[in-house]
Parts: sequence; structure tokens; C-alpha cells
Amino acid sequence: MDCHNPPTTLFDKASQALPPVFFEQPPACGLILGSGWSQTLAKRSVLARMPYRDIPGLGASTVIGHVGELLLLDCGGRRVVAFCGRRHWYEGVGWTPVAVPVELLRRTGTTRMQLTNAAGGVNLDVLPGDLLLIRDHINTHGLNPLQGPVLPDWGPRFPDQTHVYTPAFAATIRNCAAMHGITLHEGIYAFTAGPCY
Repeated sequence: MDCHNPPTTLFDKASQALPPVFFEQPPACGLILGSGWSQTLAKRSVLARMPYRDIPGLGASTVIGHVGELLLLDCGGRRVVAFCGRRHWYEGVGWTPVAVPVELLRRTGTTRMQLTNAAGGVNLDVLPGDLLLIRDHINTHGLNPLQGPVLPDWGPRFPDQTHVYTPAFAATIRNCAAMHGITLHEGIYAFTAGPCY
């Protein structure tokens, strides 16, 4: 292997596909938005946009309610990178499109990330349209994205799971909900293979 010209990885290709404006300054946060959430950004100032199909390893979204577009937004003078729609393991193309957005956010300098989704629940006190803060998750389907060959670009075999759901960020969300009078439930996410609610 040529040490001066290391091989280009899939993550490199995905990163190189983004317009340079995505790397001009670190975003204040990154969003990976699930079903129906993209419309919350409609009134934001868009600095750049890119369809998922043009990003190597990501590919077009195949799920209704997932726009399949990457946006760079100006939100009150702060930059936010938003993936409008998530890719899912159940779409049949493996874990790569699920991981690419997280790695791209890291490469833009993003240090804060928020994911949203629409999900069903077993708690009868949580109604359709209610907001729920996820404190932890349980993998119910037996699939594991850590299975398979060790790929250095993908991180360690056993990543630290201590603060997957950052306590300080959760406290900020609780405070914002209280300040705006929004009912916020809390719970544990049951991760299923899907698609299901």
C-alpha cells in the first residue's frame, strides 16, 4: 500500500461529495430527522442542499415521510446541518446508509447531534403526537451493527455506551419543554427490525 496515497474510503467519498460550504465552520448541531419532522425546518434560511442520492453510501430514501435531502441551515446566526429523513436497516441495504450521516456530521465538526423519529408505544398515557425524550434503548431484534469485520473508519469494536443519551442535553430539552409549556414524556426505546410502529 502507498503510504503517501492511502485508499479512499466510502466515508471519504461521501465527505468529498458535499459542497465546501458544509465545512466552512463547525455547525452548532446536527439533526437526523425521522418521519414528518423535515417540515419543521420550512421557514429556516437554507445555505445549501443536497439530495441523498448524490451522497455516496447514503442513497435515496425509500420511506414515505422521509424527504431524503441534506440541508445546511442558518438558524439565527448559527449553522445547523439537517438530514431530512433517516435511512433504516429494514430498507435492505445494510448499516452503511444508517452510519453515513453520523460520520458526515463528525467530519463537518459537529459535536452535538439530535435524532428524531415517529414511533408507537406501549404506555397508554403517551398519545399520538406527544413528544417523548428517550433515556435509553433496548435492542429487541438480535441484529447488531457491530457484527462483521472490524473497519477502522467505523470506530472501535466496542464503543463506549455510557452517555449515548447525553444527560446534559436531556436536561436542556426538559428545560425548553417546561419553558414553553410542552408536555414531554420520557421512556426507553425498544429497537425493532421494523418497519412497524
